[in-house]
This record gives sequence, structure tokens and C-alpha cells, in this order.
Amino acid sequence: MDVTFNENKENLGVSGNLNKIISINNCEWIKFLAGDDLLTENCITELVRFSNLNDYKIISSRCITFGDYETVLPLESKKCFYEMTALEQFKYLGIGNFVMAPTLFYHAKTLKKLGGFSEKFKIIEDLPMLLTYTKNNIKIGFCDKILVKYRIHSSSTSLSRDKIYYFRGS
Repeated sequence: MDVTFNENKENLGVSGNLNKIISINNCEWIKFLAGDDLLTENCITELVRFSNLNDYKIISSRCITFGDYETVLPLESKKCFYEMTALEQFKYLGIGNFVMAPTLFYHAKTLKKLGGFSEKFKIIEDLPMLLTYTKNNIKIGFCDKILVKYRIHSSSTSLSRDKIYYFRGS
């Protein structure tokens, strides 16, 4: 397995950084990981196995949070999202996003074909991309295994109401 590390000379924002990684890689699948999140020992093996058995172009998994509190996500009550069609998922994402960004596994060619991450949103990469996938009738698949350890802390941008940026899609 090849692992690519890249250091940018300037701050590109989250979306710009991810697009840079996409542009320098020539792999079938891409797994992004923030510096404070962890993969389980079998994460990549399980995601590759799942991708070989299914025809999804984007895959999510379960995660366990650590830091301020510990819980397994998604909650059982939210797993029905993954049984929906892509267009139903699109509508659901318009109400709210519970898909945890660290769990996502992207088919590289599809990610490139969709134009990568929108750089209009410097710190919110996951929801705009999930909307792009589902709007293009690409369903988000689900591997029902805990494959990521997701750090949750009170100063996290994703939890801070004063740092949330809203957007309106076309």
C-alpha cells in the first residue's frame, strides 16, 4: 500500500488541501485522515474488501468517538440513511449531515470526475461533497464496522456554533 504525504507551502484551506492530495495521487481509492483522528488496525483492509464486494463510489463506516466523550456513530436510528436511494440521501442531507467525514472512503476517479472538493467552503468539505455525490445519483455506501476513531473536543470547529458556515446550493 502506498501512502503519500504532502506539505503545502501556503494554507490552502481544508478543501484546497484535499484537492492537492487528489491531484498528486494515482490510486484507486483515497482515504483522508485529519491529524487528530485514527484508523483502526483493519480499516483499509475492510474498506477495500467492502469496495470489492459492492459497487459504491463513496463509502462510509462506523466510528467511535474519543476525547470529550465516547460513543459509536452513526447512531442506530440514523443507519436507515444508507438504505435510501442516492436522491433520497440528497434530500436528507439538506436537513442535516451526520455522516462523519473521517469515515469516508472515496473512489478516486469518481472524486476527480465530480471536480474534487468545492473551494468556496474553506473549512467544510464533507457536506458539499456528499451533496454533489448524491445529487449526481451516486449513493453513499455503508460498511457497518467501526473503522475510525474520531476525536471530539469542545473547541472543535465542527461542534462550535459560532464557527458554522451555512451555504445555499443551486
